[in-house]
Amino acid sequence: MDLYTIHNHQDLMDKYVHMIQEKPEVESLIKMINTNQEILIVLIELIKQDKGSIKFYAEKIIRKMSEVEPIKVYPYFQEMIQFIDSPNHFIQWGTIQTIANLVTVDTNKYFDSFYDKYFDLINSSTMVTTANVLEHAWKIVLARPEFENDITKRLINIQNNTYYMHDEPSPECKNILIGHAIDCFDRYFDISKSKTMILKFVEDSMRNDRKSTAIKASKFIKKYDHINRKHVER
Repeated sequence: MDLYTIHNHQDLMDKYVHMIQEKPEVESLIKMINTNQEILIVLIELIKQDKGSIKFYAEKIIRKMSEVEPIKVYPYFQEMIQFIDSPNHFIQWGTIQTIANLVTVDTNKYFDSFYDKYFDLINSSTMVTTANVLEHAWKIVLARPEFENDITKRLINIQNNTYYMHDEPSPECKNILIGHAIDCFDRYFDISKSKTMILKFVEDSMRNDRKSTAIKASKFIKKYDHINRKHVER
């Protein structure tokens, strides 16, 4: 049953909306979706239509479903990607995570058409938007290693961006994001073909004004010291 059909069967919508409004346990609802895809379709419609708070629960269920059963959500990839442009930050942030999960099963390469739109979010002036991309970019790298060099460059470029807190430029926000980037690099460094670039970025970050970020950078360099020595020798 497609989205158009669901949308035009109000009785079916009403049936599932009532159940969803009760906010059943996430795990139990995911089990229900595994045997009844109609619920998933209704959840997507709720994100589109709901004017209250139930859309956030609907988004959460789809996000959790994409973590444990991405193949079940994948048929609705092109429906989900539209929420990247949601004016509601919470819907947008959840969608960033969901899309990264779906890329792991993206046999049709739907993501390719949205690649730039997705990673342009790194340049958002809103720190949390950028942070969500950084925290999940490693999944895309592992699924699509051909994107690794470009993704690495985009992550490193955060040091040249300006991020804001309360409408004021915030170097601290940038320093936090640099820490997120280091965490991301740690997830795929072993398979990276951009090791020299990453090591330079992390070495520079050892002098970061944010203590936790500087410590994170130092631990990264120590962890990959054997590779770092080869880097220096060259």
